[in-house]
Amino acid sequence: MNLQEKLNEILKRAIATQNQQNQSENEDEFGDKMENVKIETKTQNAENDATKTQNTASISQNDEAKTEIVSINTDPNNAPIHSNTNPKTLDELNKYLDEVERDYVAKDTVADLPEYLDLDEKTFEETSEEEIEKQAKAEADAKYEAMKNEAEKELDQKVSGVESQKKTAEETALDLQSETNMQFDKAREIASNDALRRGLARSSIVLLELSQIEEARADELLDIQKNLLDSLAGFETDLQNLATDHEKAMRELDLAKAAEISANIQKKMESLEKTRNEVLEYNNKVKELEHKYNISIDEAREKLVEQNKEETAKLNKNIEEAKKNEQIALLTNYYAQFGKERALAELAKDTSIAQKVGMDVYYIVYRNVLSRNF
Repeated sequence: MNLQEKLNEILKRAIATQNQQNQSENEDEFGDKMENVKIETKTQNAENDATKTQNTASISQNDEAKTEIVSINTDPNNAPIHSNTNPKTLDELNKYLDEVERDYVAKDTVADLPEYLDLDEKTFEETSEEEIEKQAKAEADAKYEAMKNEAEKELDQKVSGVESQKKTAEETALDLQSETNMQFDKAREIASNDALRRGLARSSIVLLELSQIEEARADELLDIQKNLLDSLAGFETDLQNLATDHEKAMRELDLAKAAEISANIQKKMESLEKTRNEVLEYNNKVKELEHKYNISIDEAREKLVEQNKEETAKLNKNIEEAKKNEQIALLTNYYAQFGKERALAELAKDTSIAQKVGMDVYYIVYRNVLSRNF
């Protein structure tokens, strides 16, 4: 049910109450007269001591089970609900008086209106720039540490490959040297054996041939060594290039990392600002909605109070009068169990009762007892 429907419902009830009260307006004067008649009647009936005592006892027995108010009586001209309630002790009397005090309360014309709007606002947790930088760096550190580790692993694999090639080249050169020496040793042996067979072991021709063999050996071994050195130099160049490329890659990763950290910080700052603005905008809308709604509630309350001021005042007056009638009935029935002198003494003694019901009710009950003849 929206606010307008709620107001319409309340106004309908107010109109119904007004009609009911208008109907009873003509009875108000009659009610005042009836109160005087009741007092006079009680005084006259006081002479019938025995009869009244018997009737009171009979009513008490019949209504002994009635201990609670079913519904309140807002018309003071109607007989009090507790007309036939006969408390026998102060505890019982106080119990019923407390029930009357609880049930007969003034009505509030705005009690049924919706409550003021109280919406929950969003909260926003601020993050410092230092904390954002720390977060961005931590994210980049994890990513680029993995990339650097992969680059290091790749470098190690390539260096290992070059080192393996170097070792292979050196081993190949040694094998070639060994093979070359074996071949030239065999050629030298053949030449020596041939010279011996011909008896020319120390001839200049043989010596020249052997010298030529050794020169050829030296040339061959030199070529092998030169090729090995050339290969090793190439491998060293490869290693230097690998180291240079790796250092360049590391620098590029550092630059990329720094750029990514900077971009990530900017992105996080923008996201933080966006969230902050969204929360602020949302909370402002909530406050605006609450303000407008609560203004409408205030206006509705003021309008309803003004429209029902007279009716509410009259209703609350009737409730107050009906409450007094209930209190008078309870007190009158309670003190009816005592003789006049005892009742007056109990009234004087029970000062707490006077404080509870007020002097107006207390005085009426006192006069009622005082007018008794028994």
